[in-house]
Amino acid sequence: MKRSATLFFAVAAVLLGAGNVDASTLVVANKGEDTVSLIHFESGEERARLRTGPQPHEVALSPTGEYAAVVAYGGQTIDIIDIAEARSVAVLTLPQGARPHGLAWLDDGRIVATAEGLGALIIIPADRGGVVVIPLNRLRPHMTVVSPDGRLAYVSNVNSGVVSVVDLNHQTVLAELEAGQAPEGIALSPDARTLWVAERDADRVRVFDTHSLAELGAVKTGERPIRIMLSSDGRHAITSNFVDGTLTVIDTETLLVRQTITIADGVDANMVTILPGSSSGQVLVAETGHDRVAEVDLASAGVVRRIAVGRRGDGLALSPVDVAPH
Repeated sequence: MKRSATLFFAVAAVLLGAGNVDASTLVVANKGEDTVSLIHFESGEERARLRTGPQPHEVALSPTGEYAAVVAYGGQTIDIIDIAEARSVAVLTLPQGARPHGLAWLDDGRIVATAEGLGALIIIPADRGGVVVIPLNRLRPHMTVVSPDGRLAYVSNVNSGVVSVVDLNHQTVLAELEAGQAPEGIALSPDARTLWVAERDADRVRVFDTHSLAELGAVKTGERPIRIMLSSDGRHAITSNFVDGTLTVIDTETLLVRQTITIADGVDANMVTILPGSSSGQVLVAETGHDRVAEVDLASAGVVRRIAVGRRGDGLALSPVDVAPH
């Protein structure tokens, strides 16, 4: 029994890396009802539900995890939520028709967001004194990921089939990567040497070298990979597959599929956002169609529990900050 348990946890550690994610509050953007849920992660109890702008899709935490930014995909605002106080402390207004979606909150305080309605990437300075609009001249800039040094942003343009490489400091587009049929989910390796793009309508992932910008290979996944994340040690990439309700676990060294895990109990689960859980070898995935978040153990290829959220909960973040009693 002891040997089996040791093997179980060893496999989990290999899949996601040894580090845990500090987690007290699960932040969920409920895009079907214009709210954000603040859920005590350990118990699964919802501590607060707050109104947001229309169609909140993505969530990004401040560097300390004290605040959450939530985009209004159906409008042109970003709500800033104080997690401990469970209240909105600011609403950032973007240019008319922005339709912000992809989101990153950088260590220097800048907030970066895609703006589908403008075909652009937007930078909001740390002092919140206005916005910078960087035209991409592409259709549906949807998701973005930023290099650890805050210099480069990579933007997936779903309807143009390309990924834009943007210099945030000089506010220019440096290059474009041909990324196939509806590139959407996007992630960087921990060392920022490889870029992983989920080619949604071709059921595969493309991998690029961030220095040479050469394509390194492609991997087949489940049906309609819509989001992708990398393990903390960079050894595995994991996609959430919207149509067939599976996770595809890819070995980043060999570009071979290591594991396919069935999560959803129906084709209408519409799994979207995926992120590391609080324990090694676990991930969280939004079952948007079922109004819940699944906590998944990769070693046992099973769902540990499901957490009820608001209608069509999608964007996720784990904060180390607890909601203060009121």
